[in-house]
This record gives sequence, C-alpha cells and structure tokens, in this order.
Amino acid sequence: SLFFLCIFLPVSLGLYYLIKNRSYRNWILMLTSLFFYAWGEPVWITILILSTFLNWFLALKISENRGNWKGKTVLMLSVAENLLILV
Repeated sequence: SLFFLCIFLPVSLGLYYLIKNRSYRNWILMLTSLFFYAWGEPVWITILILSTFLNWFLALKISENRGNWKGKTVLMLSVAENLLILV
C-alpha cells in the first residue's frame, strides 16, 4: 500500500538506523512489526504478542540448559508451539 511504502517503511528504517544500541534496535523492530500486523489484521495481534513472549521465555530456558536433554526438550516444545500456531 501507499501508506506502507511512503510512511511506515521509511519511518521504521529511519528509527532503526538512527538508534545505535542493539537492544533498542530490537525493540524498535518488534514494536514496528506489531504495529504493522495490528494495522493489517488486529484480531491476530494478541496471538502474536503471546507467541513472542512465549518464544522469548523458551529461548531463555534453552540457553540455561544448553547441551543437555532439557534444552533439547524445550527446543522441541518451542518448535511444536510455533507449528501449532500456524495450523
């Protein structure tokens, strides 16, 4: 759409490249992505937010249990959760 090409994309990229802190850049990408999806179809935003935080939590658990069976189990759970959302 014209809004996306002329306003949303330049503002998002501008904010991303103006901010030097990597952590803040990631937040900008996440927030602009959520705004983009909410603009297109607001009904899915709740699922997207819940999925984002669940994936973040599971990634922390995978990192804590790297190299053992618990980490692999959490990884399989994370993949299954993401596939179930697509179904």
